[in-house]
Amino acid sequence: MQRSKLVEKQKQVRCVIFLLHHKFFQVHMNDDEEYIEAIKETSIWSSAKCLRKLFCTILLSNSNITPENIWNATWKILSKDINNTSEDPCFTYSEDQTKSLAQMEIESMMRINGSSFIHNI
Repeated sequence: MQRSKLVEKQKQVRCVIFLLHHKFFQVHMNDDEEYIEAIKETSIWSSAKCLRKLFCTILLSNSNITPENIWNATWKILSKDINNTSEDPCFTYSEDQTKSLAQMEIESMMRINGSSFIHNI
């Protein structure tokens, strides 16, 4: 029980650090490729859930981007944990199902912030 709490706290700390990292470098990023590279680089040490939060932050904070381009280039990274959500460890979602489930999570986060991901792609 203690171990699971520690692991969860570590994930939360990494996510906060990641979002702070994004805010700091946001001033220097002004096109899709820079955001795509940032997501790819950060995927080395960050969870897909945290990356989806970053993706939402990017969409909410910068109007000079093309959400569809960033999504198409990074959807596999943003959804790499989706198959872990099934209770059956042998079950695997199709590529389309994986995309849809990740998009639904992103859409949910966007709606909390009064926006929409689906209408941006």
